[in-house]
Amino acid sequence: MLGDACLLRVAAARDAVALGLRLTDELGRRHGFPDVRVGMHTGGAARRGDDWFGSTINIAARVAELAGPTEVLLTAATLQAAGTLDGVGFEDRGTYELRHVTAPAHLYRARATGPFEVSRMWSVDPVCQMRVEVQRAAMAIRHGGSEVFFCSPSCAQEFLRKPERYARQAGRSGS
Repeated sequence: MLGDACLLRVAAARDAVALGLRLTDELGRRHGFPDVRVGMHTGGAARRGDDWFGSTINIAARVAELAGPTEVLLTAATLQAAGTLDGVGFEDRGTYELRHVTAPAHLYRARATGPFEVSRMWSVDPVCQMRVEVQRAAMAIRHGGSEVFFCSPSCAQEFLRKPERYARQAGRSGS
């Protein structure tokens, strides 16, 4: 654990992808729950006691920083190691420069397909960063040409007091 982040080591890449999708689905369905973002990279790492170190860990952390709400992002190395998985599709997200990493990383988004696909509409409260199911939002405000959803009236009031502080985060949503 590091702050609100958690590092998990999973021996098989295909199991890691499945776990990432399960975590984002099960935790992502909780109205008023913080967003879950997953980043993965496959490679070697050094173990010291209960901790893991190395460039693989650093790359996975940088990929997680790029993930949006309920996204499972993975590098090409993880995609190759995972292979084809039933009920999982992969979207090419392009190449990214990662902070403190010399080579650019090609990223992919894993998503559940078929009967496992989540169809609800979600948003992120720009004030408290909690996930809000659009249909269950406490309040919605029209701002900058789009609707912004809030978990509570107090978050909506805070947004109205200082919209410029929160506007760049308003409207970021996932499915």
